[in-house]
Amino acid sequence: MNKGIDMNITFKRSIAPLLAAMVLAGCASAPFEPTAAPAAPVAFKSIDGRWAALAPAESQARGEWWKAFADPLLDDLVTRADRNNTSIHLAAARLAQARALVRSTNADRLPQVGVGASATRQ
Repeated sequence: MNKGIDMNITFKRSIAPLLAAMVLAGCASAPFEPTAAPAAPVAFKSIDGRWAALAPAESQARGEWWKAFADPLLDDLVTRADRNNTSIHLAAARLAQARALVRSTNADRLPQVGVGASATRQ
């Protein structure tokens, strides 16, 4: 029984300095300070207003961009890829179906107008 207690005390005595060293090392680390970006030379700051900031245009259609290369092989490859890629056509059909469902569902939120006519003879 004494042997178990002695092992426990020995273990605690060997771990205590290690924990103290870890705590002190954590406190001694320097905080992160980001470095400032270097200033751009004056020659690059104004270039006659010929440059404009880039605006993201992810939502705009790209069109037939590959035709700018005037390469018949590339034209053929894109045409074949478009024709044989059924998953894109399926996704486009599902998107159209989902949009139609949304329009149908949102139609109930709009005001409804009804017109009725009746005639009675006396």
